[in-house]
Amino acid sequence: MSDRNTLKIDKSSFNYQLRFQNLLTNVYTDYINADLSKIDDLIEQSLMQITKLVGADRSFIYAYDFKKQTCSNTYEWRTENTISSIKERQNVPLQFIPHFLNEHKQGKAFYAGDVDAIKNNDEIKEKLQQFGVKSIITIPKYHNNKLLGFVGFESFTDKHLYSKAEKQLFFVFANMLVNITQRKIQEDYIEQQKILTKKLMANLESRNEELNEYMHMISHELKNPLLNMHTLISWFISDVGVKVPQANLDNLDQVLENIQKMDRLIDGVLEYSNVDKIEVQDKVINLNTVLKNTISTIAIPSHVDLKIENTLPSLFGNSWRFDQVFKNLLNNAIQNNSKEKPVISIGCEELDRYFKFYVKDNGNGIHPNYLDQVFDIFETLDEENASSGIGLAIVKKIIAFYNGKIWIESEENIGTTVFFTILKH
Repeated sequence: MSDRNTLKIDKSSFNYQLRFQNLLTNVYTDYINADLSKIDDLIEQSLMQITKLVGADRSFIYAYDFKKQTCSNTYEWRTENTISSIKERQNVPLQFIPHFLNEHKQGKAFYAGDVDAIKNNDEIKEKLQQFGVKSIITIPKYHNNKLLGFVGFESFTDKHLYSKAEKQLFFVFANMLVNITQRKIQEDYIEQQKILTKKLMANLESRNEELNEYMHMISHELKNPLLNMHTLISWFISDVGVKVPQANLDNLDQVLENIQKMDRLIDGVLEYSNVDKIEVQDKVINLNTVLKNTISTIAIPSHVDLKIENTLPSLFGNSWRFDQVFKNLLNNAIQNNSKEKPVISIGCEELDRYFKFYVKDNGNGIHPNYLDQVFDIFETLDEENASSGIGLAIVKKIIAFYNGKIWIESEENIGTTVFFTILKH
């Protein structure tokens, strides 16, 4: 090594090794605390610091592209007297650097401390001498056992020998580069996903609004002919019913029932679609008042024994949604009870983090095989039932809207209890 490098660096000294280790520690700290939007400046700065410390003339980072079978120079630092070559070293065919690649695939560094000492017939010697390289070391970069590229140091003015300890520290630096670049890749991916999610949500919201408008329009278009059909059939029965055989009248009554069921189905679909679209802000509501209003608006047969077993709490929510919950659960309990004396009980239990409500009946019950499907939209276990099959689906959607849970316990011919929870606020 010439006097120039000897005067600058005494590589055999403990102080030099300590400086190298301290420099890598500082680089690691900078990488950990880095603003990744400035990753290029940070990497170039670390290349400069290490290149100056070890006394090389140029440092560089390459990325392998095995699909294209090329590699490209992505970062470079050089001394003032060294000519830049980063622009010329883009998309270099891998067949031009077989010596580098063979060593890197084995997880080893390619090292030529004295290029002139390479045997004369070796192709790499001619290439390096062509560029004026006297010493070179390239260290592979791996992530999850995948070869990504390499970092290297070249000397043009003097031969540059590296010790075993230095080579180990170069490998440490290569791992640091992999870590920070992978963090940047991950951060960019997360940002891209956020942007994509935001666009998707905006598009979904727009589509939902369009769908909601479409559903209201379709429901209006469907209900009008249903109303006309119902009116015409009712008039026909009233005007000429006495002249029509009873069997035919029964068929017409069946048609009227189906029209009414279709009407309830349309109303149910609209209610289901409106569960999470109510624009009225939630507030503290008294569920006793809500339940009282609900009971006054539905037809509870006189033979049904309805019991409110305790005082219900006040909680944060929307009156319309909880009216839908109680209305659908009560209707479900009434319609699925063929007992001579139906009994329905409503109550609540206060627990640590939430309220646990129940609506219990002594009705027909549900076979265990069907417990999971009763909350599915349009699902009804009794084809003769006047239910639209949407009621329990509406209830489940409302409870989910308030981050609660809902489940059913039932025994055939004994009765059914619907439980649901609402978090306290």
